[in-house]
Amino acid sequence: MVALNKKNVCSNSATQQLLNALDERFIISGFAEQQDDDYPPVRGFVRSSFSPIFYHAALKAGQNAQLDQLPATKKAIISASMFLDGVSDEQSNSDLLAGKRVSPILFPQSVPSSVVGIIAKELTINGPMTCISASSGSVISMLQQAYDWLDDGDANAVLLVCGDVPSLRANAWFDLHAMSEAIKHREFKGVANAVVIEKCDHAQERGISAQMSVTQYYQHLQTSDVVSAWQSSTGEQCWYKEQCCLSQLHNNHTDGAAILHGGNSLSYKCLNDNVASKQTSLETHNICNARVAIDLPDSTTLLEWVLACWRQGNTVFILDPRLCEQDKQERLKKFRPNAIVCSLNKEKSAAAAFEFSVNTDLNVIEAVDRATQQSNIQPNDIALVQFSSGSTGRQKMICRSYQSLNTEWHNYHTEPGSPNSHSRVLCLVPISHSYGLLTATLATLSCGGQVFFPPLIHPRVIVETIVEQQISHVYGVPFHFQLLIETLKQQKETLPKNLTLLSSGGKLSQGIVDSYQTQLGFNIGEQYGMSEVGYIANDFYARKPGSVGKIASHIRYRLSNNKELIVHLNQSPYTESHANWQPHSEDDQTGELFTQDIVEIDDDGYIFVQGRVNDQVSIGGLKVNLSEIETALKAIDSVNDGCVVAHQHSTMGAVLEAFVVTENEDTSKEAIIAELADNLAAYKVPRTMTFVTEIPKSGSGKVLKGKLLEAKT
Repeated sequence: MVALNKKNVCSNSATQQLLNALDERFIISGFAEQQDDDYPPVRGFVRSSFSPIFYHAALKAGQNAQLDQLPATKKAIISASMFLDGVSDEQSNSDLLAGKRVSPILFPQSVPSSVVGIIAKELTINGPMTCISASSGSVISMLQQAYDWLDDGDANAVLLVCGDVPSLRANAWFDLHAMSEAIKHREFKGVANAVVIEKCDHAQERGISAQMSVTQYYQHLQTSDVVSAWQSSTGEQCWYKEQCCLSQLHNNHTDGAAILHGGNSLSYKCLNDNVASKQTSLETHNICNARVAIDLPDSTTLLEWVLACWRQGNTVFILDPRLCEQDKQERLKKFRPNAIVCSLNKEKSAAAAFEFSVNTDLNVIEAVDRATQQSNIQPNDIALVQFSSGSTGRQKMICRSYQSLNTEWHNYHTEPGSPNSHSRVLCLVPISHSYGLLTATLATLSCGGQVFFPPLIHPRVIVETIVEQQISHVYGVPFHFQLLIETLKQQKETLPKNLTLLSSGGKLSQGIVDSYQTQLGFNIGEQYGMSEVGYIANDFYARKPGSVGKIASHIRYRLSNNKELIVHLNQSPYTESHANWQPHSEDDQTGELFTQDIVEIDDDGYIFVQGRVNDQVSIGGLKVNLSEIETALKAIDSVNDGCVVAHQHSTMGAVLEAFVVTENEDTSKEAIIAELADNLAAYKVPRTMTFVTEIPKSGSGKVLKGKLLEAKT
């Protein structure tokens, strides 16, 4: 049994010990959240939202876990609240002051017990039950109690329900003590969260799969409004060590494999030892709260330096290994690093997409004065700097804070189908880009999963890795899934049955989607995001054709009149002013990011990306969407790839030009234009066409139209 006494229940090591013990033997088989906004009433509870939101969250989680299949005596329930039913308390006080008769049962302490009784009746729970008055250590207290009941055999499944609703006392406490500046001084709207923790073997026997690990549930709660209010504000805390999602990764010193590449394997223990060694090097050179550029090929070494820099509170900029020296110098000039980490081996590998280990050198340009260094990392400190591809205009220097990354990871772990501690993830995309680094690699490692990198980006090698390693998730871009289709067909019978495929960086062609569905029996899920925000939506299961899933719960957004997606952010993601960022006021850091993406959102909340704002041009007064023309172009049998750009002509206005990669040299421009004319209105057919050997794309698969125009010039 894992036992935590009151003195160490909140300590980092004891917390990690309990979470590890729970993850080894138990899963979250049901999960639900109920916001305090739109909910059906519950009979007998009509004056406060406390009981209804607890009730509905609990029932949804119980239904998801199919609790009705379990014996009543083997089901338990725990509820937790800090402010209890403060609304009922206020109602009673109001009635008393008005001279009305006060109900003898309407007092806040009794309501949690009452609603637990109603929930137990609905879900036929006759096992152990308890209500906890929440404080800073309540989440761990709940998990400890659940572990004890499960470990002692008192229950096979435990329903945990926690939350609070707005009241005068709750709002005042929230405003004073919320740990996250991102949600501090924001109206506390209230929420109830419910999960079912169940023994792995029992869930497997019932055919129930894990919705998330216990650690992922714990991490999700750390970003919620309610638990933020529960945290005490007394004493200085190191936010990064205590609350950051990567704390589990940094505290994982097991011998289990973290990263695998060909015949090489790096355990979590070795990974953290290597990170600690690099951290010592940074400390020795006074590189703390500084700017560090990393100029390395994709490798475990690159990942170790990123993690070491973040432990020191540094801002990291990763140079794309494919950049020419001139482009690198231009970016470094803007970033102004205090130090640069570079490879001692100047020869680039022509074949390998990922190198297991690289010898490096830390070049210090300007050390940081110790007197100016912060003792702790703050949530709004800048963690990562990226540069936009420049595919849609002037290149931008993009900043992501520690809090922004942390919120992204926490919410990513709650997405249905996302990697967990048992996942074996194959990453085909560069970790020098956010899709490969933040979601494929770090989101997986932060929950204890394994990340594989293929020795070569070759269809035979990749498919062999999928089969031999029984991969659970594959992260790629449309290029990868087109590359793999034929080899996957040959190995269809040996492929893992529950293989999850996820694509980002561009729209998948309908032909590829159809081939995977009809010939392989697999759907390709899609992920949609931006460097400025991180992931915005994803759908691992491809539940709606053409959709990139539902917008993530942490994203606040609206649509403009022309259906452009606009995202609210707490601070500008740019170091300079840009037209697509509009602050709410001169004195306010918050504002709106105009994504320049035109989207449709259906009645079920699924988002469909229709194209870019700058993909819509006017030809002779008629609106033309460039993505429509590109789709028609790529559908031609003799065309391997292509894109369309609009030039501004002094007298003719916008003029369309197509850049095309053909199947063979015999294909003529006239033949392609003739076929386009059969499928498009005359004004949509490009006036000029240029044959190219390839369409330049970023590491995430985005077409770099600016590069095409530069090359032509």
